[in-house]
Amino acid sequence: MNKGIVTAGHPQTAAAAAQILSAGGNAFDAAIAALFSVCVTEPALASLGGGGFLMASPSSNQPVLFDFFVQTPRQRKAIEDVKTEKFICDFGDAQQEFIIGSGTCAVPGYVKGIFEVARRYSKMPMNALIEPTLQILKEGIEINEMQAYVLDILTPIYLSGDARLIFESKQKPGHTVRKGETTFFPNYDDLLETLAIEGEALFYHGEIAKSIHETSLEGGQVTYDDLTNYRVELRKPLKVRYKNHTLLLNPPPSSGGITIALAMSRLSLLNLAQYRFGSSEHLSAVMDSFVQCARLEENASPNPDVGFDAGLLQIYQANQEWLSPNGTTHISIIDRERNAVAVSVSNGEGCGTMIPGTSVMMNNMMGEHDVNPYGLTQWPLARRLSSLMSPTVAIDDKGSQIVIGTGGSNRIPGVVKQVLINLLDYGMSVQDAVQAPRLHYHRNEAYAENLFGNSELPDILSRFGDATTFKTNNVFFGGAHTARQLARTVEGFGDKRRGGVWVEVA
Repeated sequence: MNKGIVTAGHPQTAAAAAQILSAGGNAFDAAIAALFSVCVTEPALASLGGGGFLMASPSSNQPVLFDFFVQTPRQRKAIEDVKTEKFICDFGDAQQEFIIGSGTCAVPGYVKGIFEVARRYSKMPMNALIEPTLQILKEGIEINEMQAYVLDILTPIYLSGDARLIFESKQKPGHTVRKGETTFFPNYDDLLETLAIEGEALFYHGEIAKSIHETSLEGGQVTYDDLTNYRVELRKPLKVRYKNHTLLLNPPPSSGGITIALAMSRLSLLNLAQYRFGSSEHLSAVMDSFVQCARLEENASPNPDVGFDAGLLQIYQANQEWLSPNGTTHISIIDRERNAVAVSVSNGEGCGTMIPGTSVMMNNMMGEHDVNPYGLTQWPLARRLSSLMSPTVAIDDKGSQIVIGTGGSNRIPGVVKQVLINLLDYGMSVQDAVQAPRLHYHRNEAYAENLFGNSELPDILSRFGDATTFKTNNVFFGGAHTARQLARTVEGFGDKRRGGVWVEVA
């Protein structure tokens, strides 16, 4: 008997999707329910004020990528009229600088994306799809270890303005909510119920659009005109063959999919399975694939010597934007009818500005160096920002599927790549493939979770750049929530690095 499966970054996110599957909904219905719930279960990572990508692989139709990511406003204010501030995000063994404030907010696409997916694929009405979230809101959200950690490192954002009313600890004032505390989201239930009645017009033409416009008058840049002109883009997935699988990848203008495609095309020339997992040969080959892609990105080697598919290089050369949100979460779903959904969403870190009376924080995408390399004064007008988010479906020649994605800023393509290698080259179970240690390379810096059992790891890393090793699996390396459907069974695993879970639905 076929079963459904959900993997996500929080138990209540997964439960919301599973509840809809159990009630007869399909994978798209379940994804919509999860997308509403994740905004309160993982509030530092997802928000109706952000955006994302959904890879849809319907069992009886062609796959399509829903691009509902953020885009730049249609007009640019003078920098002295833009409200921003800087802060450092501390991962423990690594740090990253971000810019927040209302002036860093880009035009959100999250709500419009939900309703576009619903129009095309939903079986259930919207009032049923918000119900799991309404149930969560009645009881409040108990903060788990992962969410407490994320909120803590983002304290300057989540204790600013109206956000403090939701996210300040009652046990320890002056700090964000601690593990085990319960928090509530005032008026979010009213917002969902109104959305279910009025549809996306509320957010892009109605009261919420007007509220966003008014809030932006002081230091922000998103206007009513920006919202009314926002459109969801339906894109043809980038397809790449690897180990008897067709990989469905996020296409340009986003760069996550093409980065994965380039790396996999190079690795396809090797038989990685001939090398023991964790061996020096294995680690060197994976690191080399990182470095070669990075050379393209940095234009240090515009004509690489060998190992990249010529067609992929042509796509790359036409789309040289390399951008990436950091605060990202991912949901993977396969239903009984073998519809598959991979959806990655992000609010950046949040800009600190709430839409009044909604408990919804707006994004800070234009304040992230990786997402907006143009800076706060030179970004192009009305341009869909690119991203490294990489919701991916891999389909083998017999119809089995792998659904995967992750958060993790510039680590995202490498995480997806390594989990796929673990599954397809090394034949691991989903759990082992996700839990296995990871590598990363970025701008002459090499990173690794030092769990490969290889004493030569520091020397290998040093050949590629300044080396940083983590003693355990770390949130820095993303959260690859992965589902797999085989001939008669399903398996999944939620990445424990980011509090992941998985639920099987009979």
